[in-house]
Amino acid sequence: MIKLNQINHIRNKISSTFPLIVEGKKDSKVLERLGFKNIITISGKSNEKILQLLKKKKIHTAAILTDFDKEGKKRCKELTRLFQKNVIKTDTFVRKTFKHTLKIHKIEELKSFTKLMEDDYYGKGTPIYEKIFNRKKFLSRRKKKTKTQ
Repeated sequence: MIKLNQINHIRNKISSTFPLIVEGKKDSKVLERLGFKNIITISGKSNEKILQLLKKKKIHTAAILTDFDKEGKKRCKELTRLFQKNVIKTDTFVRKTFKHTLKIHKIEELKSFTKLMEDDYYGKGTPIYEKIFNRKKFLSRRKKKTKTQ
């Protein structure tokens, strides 16, 4: 299971001076909820448009955080090659850390973790804990119903 300190460690290692490039809006929203900033979505944009955007913002380093499926890996390779040809460094630490430490295949999988963080922050029990602790009550009510029938 993903731990809060793992996310904080990754967020602290990432400099806010360079952007995270993600595939879609869902990925962007999840990362924003986790406290990451400077996120660029590439859905529906050509690689050339993304390059022009980075040049316009005078960005010299970027982290490509596409999904770890076939299409995401392909897009990551294409962008990395394009950026290297145009003297924009790609930070590989972020991608490797998300893949190996957090053990996810898609960035939007972190959505369930944001729910746990919010519940912890607001002092609510998570649905998993509620199911575990309320199971006894459920079973006892179930036994009572079967005895009375």
